[in-house]
Amino acid sequence: MWLILLVCHVAGAAKPPAEVVAGRDQGWLLKKLAKEDRVAMRAAIVAELGALRSPDVLPQLLRTTADRAAEVRTAALGALAAYGGDLADPERDGALLTGLGDGNPACVAAAELGLADRLQARVDAGMDRLVAQLIQLTQSGASWQSRRAAVRLLERSPPSRDADQRLAEVAAQDPHAEVRRSAVLALGARGVGSAAGVLSRVRNTDSDEQVRLAAEAVLARMDVAASDAVLAVLPFETRARGLQALAAEMPAYFTASLASARVATVVERAQVDAVLRELRFQDQNIDDGQAVQVGKMLRATQVVTGTLHVVGDEVTCAAKRIDVVTGQVWAPLPAIGTLHDLAAVQRDCAARLASTF
Repeated sequence: MWLILLVCHVAGAAKPPAEVVAGRDQGWLLKKLAKEDRVAMRAAIVAELGALRSPDVLPQLLRTTADRAAEVRTAALGALAAYGGDLADPERDGALLTGLGDGNPACVAAAELGLADRLQARVDAGMDRLVAQLIQLTQSGASWQSRRAAVRLLERSPPSRDADQRLAEVAAQDPHAEVRRSAVLALGARGVGSAAGVLSRVRNTDSDEQVRLAAEAVLARMDVAASDAVLAVLPFETRARGLQALAAEMPAYFTASLASARVATVVERAQVDAVLRELRFQDQNIDDGQAVQVGKMLRATQVVTGTLHVVGDEVTCAAKRIDVVTGQVWAPLPAIGTLHDLAAVQRDCAARLASTF
């Protein structure tokens, strides 16, 4: 008889915690939680309490989000999320935001889920404060997982100039590629046309290929230019005989490259060539004053010019753009390469100029 009892006891002890607590009433769960030391059992109890969605249990769940065990904190955050997005409780919002900054990725994921429901419900009470705190979290010293979660939540937030501006800053400046990529996608989802300039710079200069591709895809969907500028690309100057062919290719290459980068509206080559023939500049070096004259005739707001130099085996390509009204000049650092890879010099020079928008 004692053997049967022992087997039954062992079988009961081997029962998963979730099965042990399933269907238990609120009183039993709270008493058990107060005495229980095992992490897995505490987590199961907390999850079961969340399923009850009882207002009386909420204070206990809020306290449990500070538990020493990450598994229990995760369960508590999930339990708070179970109350649904319609609950606009400032203490619950605060607990979920704290969870979003937790060092444990599972806690971050649970908190993000709860806050996503909260934003989706669009209950106005406390929303401005919640969005402001999410913006702050993207600026803090939190983990990259926490910053990424805050960015993804801002994507779901109501229209806000502050949120849009912060997302643009994150896309350009955050040290982690995944966070920058999430910010780029968030700007696209929110349709922030004013961020086209930032997205263009990201597309042309970000160190991570996936971030660049995300920016390119967003810009294509937006179908907007990074600026209101109308560019006319003029001939490049060179005195090196070995670079004459490359100089002749530069206007067409820069026209296509800048148009593809969506940094501005680019005047068609045929129009530029027609004006150059009319002014008989096609066989002459064009100084800045003449370049501005051509730009005005083409009704362009800016003109692009450049020079090619060679010293030994080293080739330098320097491009700049000039405002035809103010005379302001934007000139990135020159692109430097070798005679053996002129295509790379060409690509780099065009990318550097595009990054000035």
